[in-house]
Amino acid sequence: MKKILTSLLVLFSLTVNSQVIDWDNFDSSIADSVYFVEMNKFRDSLGLLPLTYSKISHDNISLYVTNQNVKEDRIFHPDKTKVVEKYNTLIEKEIVNALDINTSYNPPLFVGPWEVGSVARTKQGKTYHYSTYSQLTQYLIKLLCSSKPHHKIITKEYGKINKAVGIGSASIQLAEGDKLYTTFHIWTLYYN
Repeated sequence: MKKILTSLLVLFSLTVNSQVIDWDNFDSSIADSVYFVEMNKFRDSLGLLPLTYSKISHDNISLYVTNQNVKEDRIFHPDKTKVVEKYNTLIEKEIVNALDINTSYNPPLFVGPWEVGSVARTKQGKTYHYSTYSQLTQYLIKLLCSSKPHHKIITKEYGKINKAVGIGSASIQLAEGDKLYTTFHIWTLYYN
């Protein structure tokens, strides 16, 4: 099931990955899915296991955090304790069911989220820096990698010793002016 979900997301992103960005009609849902796929490509280039996509995490955690950044017009890590508590169990169930993990004899350990965020300018003067969603998200990953703590989070390896799966979700939103706010969340589910 994990391979099916990942394959569908990859097929979707291949269709829109090279799509030219219409900055007057920026599509956050396309940007979010391309960002997730590009993050997995980056992890794969380092020999790391891919992350499994969580729609519940995306819709309720990543979008929430990015919305707060846009509202405040700054990059920060807003308090999301109540939001995480509310959706933690649902995210865990979503992944356990999607991957058909047997948890009947031993409950899984669900850890996270680890959060990375950034802000980027879309243009300088009247010239846009990025013409496709793929270029944009590759730049965002490069930007995150310039920070050691962020690099450590996005290159976290799980599952070398225990059975584990990494879970991720991403959000990109265009704010007033030419700013893009981004958030990426990573969780780990350990199971037997």
